[in-house]
Amino acid sequence: MMDNFVENRLYRLEARAEVENIIGTYCHLLFAGEGGQIMDELWSRSEEVSIEIGASGRYSTREKVATYYQKDHIAGKFTLLLPVTPVIETAADGRSARGMWFVLGLDSDAGDLGAGDSEERALLTSKTAEGKAYRAECAVWRLGADFIREGKQWKILHLHQYDLVRFPCGSDWVRFAEERYATDGIRLDAMFRSNLPFTEDRAPENLANSPSSYHWQYRVDGRTEKEPKVPKPYETYSETDRY
Repeated sequence: MMDNFVENRLYRLEARAEVENIIGTYCHLLFAGEGGQIMDELWSRSEEVSIEIGASGRYSTREKVATYYQKDHIAGKFTLLLPVTPVIETAADGRSARGMWFVLGLDSDAGDLGAGDSEERALLTSKTAEGKAYRAECAVWRLGADFIREGKQWKILHLHQYDLVRFPCGSDWVRFAEERYATDGIRLDAMFRSNLPFTEDRAPENLANSPSSYHWQYRVDGRTEKEPKVPKPYETYSETDRY
């Protein structure tokens, strides 16, 4: 019995390390603009995959998730994510796991989301001396993820990025709180535009399958909240209750 206990304990520790490596690799590849590699190497092949970012809604199926990641890597694009405070739980059968992190981030879209003259876009951009619009932001997120074991490797099944604080560089989260709240989720169309080949009758963007399952962001009259679900392996929840 002791041998089984030690073996199980070792397996769980190895699983935890592998899951942390997936998130670390994810952040490095996102910084390098390697969206295709993220999909090929880190995401499950299951059609149950989904991604949810801030108030943008939930994007389900592998094609929809790929639409988010597989974009042209252009000069000036900058996405830096620093995950900290991991909380990871592995299922008793060793086939699934769930993790949660806080993430510090810096983001610049190199003008691809800043194009256009709408009032809402202006709230989220900076401008160069030539007048070209950019989005340069600081952010703090909570990142939740479900993982499953496929063969000998762990893969991402669901990813949920809770958008806690986001504000333009040169401002601060208190000053920007009300504008941020009023414009939350508006960049959805541009965020999910892709360079994947689509048929002529289909626009190269991706609309959410369902509303956001949970969303909290900083407001001056609000209180911080504990994320509503204790991190447990996804298999202990129904489909609608996962990250």
